[in-house]
Amino acid sequence: MWGSFLLSAALITGGCGTSGGSAYENAGSTQILMDTYVSFEITPASGKKYDKVCSELASKGKKLEKDVLSRHEAESEISKINASAGSTDGYPLSEEMEEYLTACLEISKETEGAFDISLGALIKLWNIDEAAKNADNGEGSTGDFTIPDAKSVKAAKKLCGYEKITIDNHRIYMPEGMVLDLGAVGKGILLDEFAKESESVRNGFISAGGSIETFGEKDGGGTWNVGIKNPRSDDHMPADILQLPGETVISTSGDYERFVFVSGVRYHHILDPETGYPADSGLASVTVCLKCTENSGLISDALSTAIFVLGEEKGKELADKYKAYVEMIRTDGEIVRYGSENIR
Repeated sequence: MWGSFLLSAALITGGCGTSGGSAYENAGSTQILMDTYVSFEITPASGKKYDKVCSELASKGKKLEKDVLSRHEAESEISKINASAGSTDGYPLSEEMEEYLTACLEISKETEGAFDISLGALIKLWNIDEAAKNADNGEGSTGDFTIPDAKSVKAAKKLCGYEKITIDNHRIYMPEGMVLDLGAVGKGILLDEFAKESESVRNGFISAGGSIETFGEKDGGGTWNVGIKNPRSDDHMPADILQLPGETVISTSGDYERFVFVSGVRYHHILDPETGYPADSGLASVTVCLKCTENSGLISDALSTAIFVLGEEKGKELADKYKAYVEMIRTDGEIVRYGSENIR
């Protein structure tokens, strides 16, 4: 049986049965993709080999990261787009990148800019990801982190703004100095790309950090049980357990994975585009669940970020708009549950 395991933002409890009732061989293959652990807990389709399916999916993920999504790879498409910022000629988009960026810009409009892929200048300025790696995350521990001064934040904000981006005739145009960063939706995009290979998977789930996608129906019936991590606890006891049907995608954003403390204040990696500072909406984590459709991984990732920035009331409005189920955990530990009963 597949046991419980802890993810960066959630955990799956209980196993997925296997054909013939036998224990599943080689279950739990794990790869590092997009700077996070990606676990393949799947039963391959009839005639498919587990190791081969996992290897093919992992190779696809590595290619997606290296050639398309990572702004840290000089030859990736997103890096080339960023290098074109300020050019009157723009940059010609691949079909897949145009699809990703168009979807992102639509969500930016729907969330009034709370989700914004153009925050690269602010992300680089704060550099919380790197600082968090060097801090022990104890209260008062800063690692190599220095809070940016207000003047620098203001200057970086001027280089941001999704509304300054134009996509026309398959080309993208951005102002000079703008840096796109797809980190907030990268794992969701990864799951969307894996879903395109669903003919190789009979059932199971794939987890990528705080994002999970379930495939097919659980053997023997029943639900996929997904535990939501307690954002203020280091143990493996979930704050809540969701009972989800097959073909569901789940994304969690929280302030507890990449952060540092400065004088008792938590500075985390989810930035509020309006202020240029880490979001402060009274929420410690947000989990968004959607039925699997086109781009549902990207959408759930983007929505969990946007709701974390916006807070409860606007988060409920977005849940209604996207027919999502949302669990918001406040900084005091109280859980707010809201949204589509077709998901939970």
